[in-house]
Amino acid sequence: MPFKIVLAGEPYYEYQGKIFWQGEFSSQPYLLYRELGEDWIVEATVALINKSVGLGLIPGVDFDIIGINLPGIERPGYKSSYTIKKVIEIKKAVFGRLDPQVKERLGIKEWRDVPFDIGMEFHMGKKLGDRNVTLPIEQFNIDEINKHIDNIFSQAGSRCHATEVDGIGDPLKIADAVSQLIIARKLASISFFEPYKPVTDPQNDPWQNMLFDNNQQPTAAYYLIQSRVFNELLK
Repeated sequence: MPFKIVLAGEPYYEYQGKIFWQGEFSSQPYLLYRELGEDWIVEATVALINKSVGLGLIPGVDFDIIGINLPGIERPGYKSSYTIKKVIEIKKAVFGRLDPQVKERLGIKEWRDVPFDIGMEFHMGKKLGDRNVTLPIEQFNIDEINKHIDNIFSQAGSRCHATEVDGIGDPLKIADAVSQLIIARKLASISFFEPYKPVTDPQNDPWQNMLFDNNQQPTAAYYLIQSRVFNELLK
């Protein structure tokens, strides 16, 4: 499996129905945004692709570029729509700035071919204090998510990754949701958030440690995911 480079981790956020970029205000020390504005992602993507080809590495084969990684875009909505629009703008700009020899080497014939994936964090469960759960488990709908992922690829030509899967609440309900994500095979990859983190408050935060207990032994959630996926593969 290729390794992954997350280029822009949570570069903007939604607040009261509006999008704000990290670094847009004086209290946010986001230097790349301060120097280049939103265009910093374009500049970084062009530099990364050119450098990787110079080293003999092929984006999308030897490694994946997760261009933008965000919470709250796992389903259709304002933030998701903004992200799709922004990804299209970025890919078009990158296509226009890439060296023609690099395009030929990578088989990039149009802007849709630019290797620039989207990361969906998938923090699931229930809200706990100031913990940002962006996909309440009662709102998890695999058909809606699958359709959303297909729509993103249709519009932007970008694959989607689950990058920080975790949850708060009933571990088995969340494990069931994770199983559905794996079985659907719509996501390019699925990564868990801090799977070895020690459980310090199991009553209020039972999924601090998603797959392994404090002795690094598999949990019931681990075995549920394993059995569901294996049963599907054996069909």
